[in-house]
Amino acid sequence: MPLPVVLVIVTFACLIFMGAVLLYAQCIKIAPPGFALIRTGMAGSNVSFTRLLAYPVLHKVECMDIRYKHFTLICENNEGATCADDMQVNLHFSFMMRVNHSEDDIVKVAQSIGCQQVGQTATLRQLFEAKFLEAIKTTTRQFSYESLLKERDAYKAEVLQAIGGDLSGFILNNASITHIGLTPRQYLDPDILSGAKALKALTERLAQVHKDVSELPLTQTATNAKEQQFLLAFQQGESAAIHQAHIRFLREQGALDVRLVSLKVKLEAEVSPDIRTRLQKQIEDLKRKRQDLKTQFEVEKKSIKVRYQRKLLAAKRSNELPPEP
Repeated sequence: MPLPVVLVIVTFACLIFMGAVLLYAQCIKIAPPGFALIRTGMAGSNVSFTRLLAYPVLHKVECMDIRYKHFTLICENNEGATCADDMQVNLHFSFMMRVNHSEDDIVKVAQSIGCQQVGQTATLRQLFEAKFLEAIKTTTRQFSYESLLKERDAYKAEVLQAIGGDLSGFILNNASITHIGLTPRQYLDPDILSGAKALKALTERLAQVHKDVSELPLTQTATNAKEQQFLLAFQQGESAAIHQAHIRFLREQGALDVRLVSLKVKLEAEVSPDIRTRLQKQIEDLKRKRQDLKTQFEVEKKSIKVRYQRKLLAAKRSNELPPEP
């Protein structure tokens, strides 16, 4: 065969090969960290946490944010919740949610909401605000105002139980109570039954407090007021510090979960024994890191409590608070 003909054939083959490589590269879609790919079209729906092969015209690929999302619900003033003792309270809750890392739930969310809307906090609020507020108000009705302040963990657990696990493809990791306080008198409507009861309960409570205060010596009254003010600031500071630590923990845990899911998907598709062994080792390492992260959060939470206890002791020693009797 003449040399020019050979060169033409080789050149043509190289062009075909390069074109095939470029076409294949364009058809490969890679998921960014913390996202899932959803392919629809020929052969139905398919989900991947790593990469997908999608052909133009035949397939459509969308990217869904599956990381944790944080949003706050405020139940206060005219929309305050009523306690078992008819006191009306203002409540602030902070929630951490994400799409469940399963193919069925991801497809369900993509079809019902859309991939672009999932990553927006406003979408989560629109979907779950009514359900969560109903759970908060229903649960609050089972607690007195004093028990809300003293039994926050039990109250939060009851709220989570009332919300339940059926969240249309989403999972609720946790909730934090960032504020509990009495609803100001001006927001209690005496023309409706709940408002009238709340006004009566608040009036009776204030009358009892005034009676107790009037029976105390002036110096003791001032001391108790100062103590209550400091203790309230102490509790709020401790709760805020733990809340921020918890948010950091959930974000880091979410990043590890995304990597863990990605490695498990690769492991299921891999046939090489050597590569499977390496993937299994990486999965075990991530599981250990996840457990270490949880332990680290518990240690940090205890450290925060100890730090604020020391602040309280230091305040007593410096006469900011009266000594215990």
